Amino acid sequence: MKKKFTLFILFSIALIIFTSCKKEAGTGGKAIVKGKLYAGNYHSPEFIVSQEDVEPEERVFLVYDNEQDGFGDDIRTNHDGSFEFKYLRKGNYKIFAYGMDTSKVSSSPKTPVLRNFEISDKKQNVEINDLIIYQPANKGGSASIRGKIWVKNYNASFTELKGEYGAQDETVYLKCGNEVSYSERIRTSYDGSFEFKNLRKGKYEIYTYSKDSAQLSPSGTIMVKHKAEINSRDQILQLNNLVIFN
Repeated sequence: MKKKFTLFILFSIALIIFTSCKKEAGTGGKAIVKGKLYAGNYHSPEFIVSQEDVEPEERVFLVYDNEQDGFGDDIRTNHDGSFEFKYLRKGNYKIFAYGMDTSKVSSSPKTPVLRNFEISDKKQNVEINDLIIYQPANKGGSASIRGKIWVKNYNASFTELKGEYGAQDETVYLKCGNEVSYSERIRTSYDGSFEFKNLRKGKYEIYTYSKDSAQLSPSGTIMVKHKAEINSRDQILQLNNLVIFN
């Protein structure tokens, strides 16, 4: 009986030592997880996200499998969208970033995009290359649309052209992709020029308002617009003049 009791005590001690020595997911190891964060256009989600669509200066979060609430660590992506978490132990992890919900199911303006992964070797290097979020069309991009509003100044009956010039301080609107209304509005410079910056790949409409030279509109004004499409990350798109009548 005494021998059995001694064996039980030894087994219990060994179990306690084994349990206390078993390390969970977290820092203190030699493994690494790295990858790149990409972003698509929330207002033109049909545009394919490519290798050039990296997302700089965006927070990426790492969750350890023993985390009940919140996250274990976070980092901001580099200029090329890359991120790296070092010194990880073996275990299960989640990595995520926040983006806009293209399914429009979530009531929150931002929703997490998650990837699960496991570190099974103490010196393992894990790569996450499919972390894609969606952001507003006119926030955080590198492309731009330029143009000019040109005024044709007629007499009251629109029978005599009195002069032409660039429209100063005229309001011009930008509508992004599937937006119902305009997303941004700016005023033209001294020569009628304008530029919408920080745009992502996608579809856009640029418009302003003019007097109706055909005199058919009940309000006396009509919309003058151009449709535009940006197809590369750093594209600078020059529009033809938006011609209005005065």
